[in-house]
Amino acid sequence: MVLNKSIKVSKRWRPKRSVLLESKHIPEEAILFESGSLALLRSSEADLIRKEYPDINTAYALLGVLQVGQSLSYIVLVTGCNQVGRISNTEVYQITSTVMVPLHSNPSVHEGVVAMGKLLASGQFYFSVSVDERQNGGLFSLLSRSQNRGGTTSQFCWNRSLYVYLQRFAVNTDRWVTPLMCGSVQIQTVYAGDKQVKACLISRVSCERAGTRFNVRGLNDEGNVANFVETEQVLSIDKAIASFVQVRGLVPVFWDQPGIQTGTNRIRLSRGFHCSHAAFVRHFESLLSQYGPCLCVDLLGNRDMEPLLTEAYVDHLRNLEEEVPGAAEYVQFDYHGHCRPKHNEALETILLPMCSRFIDTCSYYLETDGEVVSAQTGVLRVNCLDCLDRSNNSQAMFGQQLLVQQLDGLKLSSKVNVLSRFKQIFERFWMQNGDNISKLYAGTRALGSSSKVSKLRNSARSVQRTIVNNFMDSSKQEAIDLLLLNGYVGEIGIQTRNLLKPADLLASLPLRKSLTERWQEYTSTEKLRVCVGTWNVNGGKQMRSIALKKESMHDWLLDAPVLSGKKSIPPADVYAIGFQELVALTTSNLVSTNSSNRYAWAAELQHVLSRDHEYSLLTAEQLVGVCLYIFVRPHLIPFIRDVGVSAVKTGIGGAAGNKGGVAIRLLLHSTSLCFVCSHLAAHQTKIVERNQDFAEIHRKVLFPMNQTISSHDYVFWCGDLNYRIDLPSSIAKDAISKEEWDKLVRHDQLTKQKKLGKVFFGFAEGDLTFAPTYKYDQFSDDYDTSEKCRVPAWCDRILWQRKSFLPPVTDQRAIARLRDDEPDNDLEESDCHPSSVGKVYKRELTSGHQSLSWWNPGRLLYYGRGELKTSDHRPVIAYFEIDVFRINEKERERVRGTVLEDMGPADATVRVKPLSADYNSIDTKQLVKALNEYGTIVLVRVTDEETCVTFHSAKSAIDAVSFNGQEVNGVAVEVKLSEVSMTDWTGNSLQLLTAAELDTENGEADEIGGEEVLIFSGDENDQKIPIDEECEAGGLEPSDFNEKGLEQDDNGYEDDEGLVMQGLEPPKACGLEDSDQYEHNSDSSDDQSPPTIHVDSCDTNHADIDPIPPLVRPTRPPRPPPMKSSTSSPVISRKPIVKGGGAPTRPLPPSAKPRSASEISSQKVLPPSRPPPPSRPPVPDRPVPPSVPSRPLIPSRPPPPSVPPRPQVPDRPPPPYVSLYPQGHENDEQ
Repeated sequence: MVLNKSIKVSKRWRPKRSVLLESKHIPEEAILFESGSLALLRSSEADLIRKEYPDINTAYALLGVLQVGQSLSYIVLVTGCNQVGRISNTEVYQITSTVMVPLHSNPSVHEGVVAMGKLLASGQFYFSVSVDERQNGGLFSLLSRSQNRGGTTSQFCWNRSLYVYLQRFAVNTDRWVTPLMCGSVQIQTVYAGDKQVKACLISRVSCERAGTRFNVRGLNDEGNVANFVETEQVLSIDKAIASFVQVRGLVPVFWDQPGIQTGTNRIRLSRGFHCSHAAFVRHFESLLSQYGPCLCVDLLGNRDMEPLLTEAYVDHLRNLEEEVPGAAEYVQFDYHGHCRPKHNEALETILLPMCSRFIDTCSYYLETDGEVVSAQTGVLRVNCLDCLDRSNNSQAMFGQQLLVQQLDGLKLSSKVNVLSRFKQIFERFWMQNGDNISKLYAGTRALGSSSKVSKLRNSARSVQRTIVNNFMDSSKQEAIDLLLLNGYVGEIGIQTRNLLKPADLLASLPLRKSLTERWQEYTSTEKLRVCVGTWNVNGGKQMRSIALKKESMHDWLLDAPVLSGKKSIPPADVYAIGFQELVALTTSNLVSTNSSNRYAWAAELQHVLSRDHEYSLLTAEQLVGVCLYIFVRPHLIPFIRDVGVSAVKTGIGGAAGNKGGVAIRLLLHSTSLCFVCSHLAAHQTKIVERNQDFAEIHRKVLFPMNQTISSHDYVFWCGDLNYRIDLPSSIAKDAISKEEWDKLVRHDQLTKQKKLGKVFFGFAEGDLTFAPTYKYDQFSDDYDTSEKCRVPAWCDRILWQRKSFLPPVTDQRAIARLRDDEPDNDLEESDCHPSSVGKVYKRELTSGHQSLSWWNPGRLLYYGRGELKTSDHRPVIAYFEIDVFRINEKERERVRGTVLEDMGPADATVRVKPLSADYNSIDTKQLVKALNEYGTIVLVRVTDEETCVTFHSAKSAIDAVSFNGQEVNGVAVEVKLSEVSMTDWTGNSLQLLTAAELDTENGEADEIGGEEVLIFSGDENDQKIPIDEECEAGGLEPSDFNEKGLEQDDNGYEDDEGLVMQGLEPPKACGLEDSDQYEHNSDSSDDQSPPTIHVDSCDTNHADIDPIPPLVRPTRPPRPPPMKSSTSSPVISRKPIVKGGGAPTRPLPPSAKPRSASEISSQKVLPPSRPPPPSRPPVPDRPVPPSVPSRPLIPSRPPPPSVPPRPQVPDRPPPPYVSLYPQGHENDEQ
């Protein structure tokens, strides 16, 4: 089937940035984008303004609108594709090039957008259409149809977030937007006797937990695993179809591979067993509902740390059998142990018999003449470490075995040589499938195990994977996140994640913003006790020292308040315990840290904490000697999600981990908690270095979704901060003996640095009413008696902070202003006291923020130290009581309904008509001016009966109804909401008003220079080509199609009948563009406009085409001087008038008709369309000789001739105009 370019994008950059989007298959409507908004137009309305849009791009499919933050937006189009083949009534195409048309005026190009363009053009994305091109094809529904299941397939739709912007304005995305699939599709026609059989292998990569190899591993809280791929093997003949489905995915536990991975696989389980089992169960419940029971084929062996994953996998499956009986069976097969290089016979001799019973039971899907003969009732879930090479080879073996049954079901097995022919085809399919999946996840082709792939090639690919995965995957991961989250990161994205469902990340920005702002209506406050401890253990070897058998960590972690003479404190709900120097800071540990101490301390802490109440290890993070553990009560585990870890090195200029910090964040109900443990620079005089270490950790700690330390509701910071006391040792010891704590505090370095605002600004700390914790003689109560005789100091500290609901305060003087105090040069010590933090905001919270009067930074229940003598430091402990907010899901749904009601209908249109006077007496301009007070106006429609005004938001339309009964120039008008959609609206004598025209009348207009096109090819040959006016980057005009003998309809669409898609666009010239395309507008030296981003893949080698030398590009001849207007022969300026003058004008094109002065003076003037460019001759296909210096220059466009007077047209109706945002509303929040 020939696929025509059915999408046409017409652009106009002056006087307002505007884009008109039309589809050949939806002739009754068009989409108009302008100034950050959208309006649906009828075909008659589009006809009126089409001539004002000279720049034209054509495309095969619309993928949606990409939003980057709140200021950058792009229309994403498919401009190049390869035909893969047809399966049933569906044609499948592989995307080879895309174009991104900017909808904003910001000239900057987001790096993620560039990376996303390269990703889409990488050859790993597909779309499909039905045979009549009027419906999206069955690429996504094929599985659910063939399996006779109604399960959702949105997990394989990679551009679902690009639907959001269009759905907000009630655009029918089912008709306009083409779904995008990532993975691998291979289709081939095979003749079996006189029958034509379609052989197909489709692998769909899930977008629920997508990413690159070392960036995305294991499981997430929703039960989705990394590199989850659904592979379907299909045979289709006439009205019969046979299908067999397998899935692969990483081991469904929380694990990762931290650090640089070279050769060996360093695997770490990032959550404890009890804290990860709920997500494990969700994963298998999802598989059970979608595919039926699973046979888990585990291909991990005994290499490196793979047994650690296998053990965790088996433990979870044992518990799963008790909770969900029959959900999964398990088979373990050591692939590397049984399969020697180039010999995979063990797959059939050992693995297949282990799985044959389950395969026979689950069978495959078979449908003939619309009747289901058999259904697949289970699925094979295969995994290895990365789910690439080993998994693909095993799945290929299973597929070959089921191929025999599929051919039997289609009655083809009796044909001579049919089985061997199909086996050869699917063997090639599976090899290519492995390469395609591996390219996406690991960046290279698969490592082959057959004789066709040499050991040398495998070694080269392994080295390439190591380099790419460790150092080059960050930009690719950013592109994937941008495509799937559509730029929904930042503060609103974080609030959405905390307060709403995960699916709400794809909701419209106004809805998410309204829901998050009304969070108090569906949350309730609960008290949570948090205990934070820190201890420098001086190498970590004295955990069970026989020197002091009577001492126990119970005295520190459980009984410290009682032993210090305070009252007993109820047990904590969350424990955060940080250690420093958990291992000796030796050179070997700096290079490769031994984790044995970490696991030993975890087991000991679990035993100690569970003395009175049970606690479960949530997660832990280690950086050489710095280690942080999080333990929680079991009843909290179901409400904890989004656990993340991060580590920052600060030793030796950030190169070593002997100093640094680790951080763990989590979301409990809807409240985010962040715990930081750090070890800062040592020595008495290293104050500046310690401050720098703190700033470095605070700045560099980064969690998923770009969350930082400051993004969290509560931050608890503990560790050996190493701040000393600026007193002689003798004086300090004397003060300690007398318990003169205030004297020591006045000379404490951290206290003084906090006062100066250099560290821990906004953090609070409890009163220091215990003796300094450093430095002691080991196993003694004596401070340092060595030759150095170090001054005792409070090196070990615990501070905390709660996010304010007010704008951040950046200096101490601002704090004084909030207190209504005069700013002092030297603030008092009370400024750092926790009680002061509440006072800082108290006055503001009770003035204009009544709903926040409950805010407090958290209550400190106890702050003291433990008396353990196995180290030269004493441990420190702090108990807090904080507020967490629990979500009431029923109330949240009620609020959602209220918000949707308040937001109003998707059609933000009001209808205006006179109440009693004649309609013609109403001044439309004054009406628009009056209604503009209620919000930004997008579009104005004028008919003989009424005026329809469309606003940017439905709320503005609702507010505008209050204008009902008011007068416009003495005429009372009726204003009411539109009750029908825009596409159903009809009118007579249609006219359109433009905001651009009104702005021009007022002497204001946007000046935008020539567009720049960024081209990124699939083979990573990047080019930058400027574009201006009618030129289309990477393609030809509709007029060029006529030169090539192609048909062109009235709407300017080409009809490529007879040109079969084989990867090249028939009209594309592969880099031979119009000369005007290589020149920026010389009239506007200050013009800046965003580039239209083309991501192009062309089969022609760019190196074989001699490009235009960049220094000798042709330029336009000088423009003639501006023509003076007169009453008898007025001249319309091609460039809009700019307030203050100074903008040169251009003569009227010869196509314009002359009008009388009276006509011009009585109506508004629109800049007419520009004349078409001269036709370009077709480029012959020829090889370029090596001696050719350059290709001939394309002749420049001649200047437009002078314009003859235009005769007056009698009884001409008022001119049409389209209104989109008035001046000053271009950057309104969407």
